[in-house]
Amino acid sequence: MFQSPEEVIDSFIETESSIYTHPFKFLLLGAIPFIILSSIFVDFSSTSVSTDPTTADLLSFWVEVSTIRLSTQFLTLTLFLSIPLLSLPALFFLRDELEGFYSHLILNSYSIGASMPALLTLIPFWVFINIPISDPLLHSTLPAIVIGSIVIITYKKYFKVENIIGWIRILSSFICGYLIYILLKGLLGGVIGYMIFAVTRLAELGSM
Repeated sequence: MFQSPEEVIDSFIETESSIYTHPFKFLLLGAIPFIILSSIFVDFSSTSVSTDPTTADLLSFWVEVSTIRLSTQFLTLTLFLSIPLLSLPALFFLRDELEGFYSHLILNSYSIGASMPALLTLIPFWVFINIPISDPLLHSTLPAIVIGSIVIITYKKYFKVENIIGWIRILSSFICGYLIYILLKGLLGGVIGYMIFAVTRLAELGSM
């Protein structure tokens, strides 16, 4: 995959049967080990709520917890969402290099799947660096660097980028798609956090 990404990707785009791993299976093979290992070794309980919290404090707490968990422990699951989001701007920026939304879905499935083993390198940072997991450096910046590096390298090799225009196109495509992913992941974290807050409040009221 890293040496000749076009051979793997094109074999799935252009033929009904491929000798290579299905892109969805490829994603799962990277996602599941990451979730298991991060759940075992990383302490995600660095966020806390005040001793006498208001309703707003509790809501903010659960939203923050949900957003951080989606960006760390369940990062590889949320990356499934990034695949169509990376493919949308590619229809514009990379329209001359690869045609069709389906083709871009396959390309980004393999690209994101290739980044997942590299994300395992984040676990030692989360475990040993004396910085809370709630710090954006750990749950936002570092994952973006790892994912972006692998995806852009894959784009570069697949499209055989050799000039500045090519670099501008692949960087613009990735950045636009990744920013949309970040926004939707934050929205999803807010929705999940609100739902957890509502359930806990109802449980508290029911026990009175």
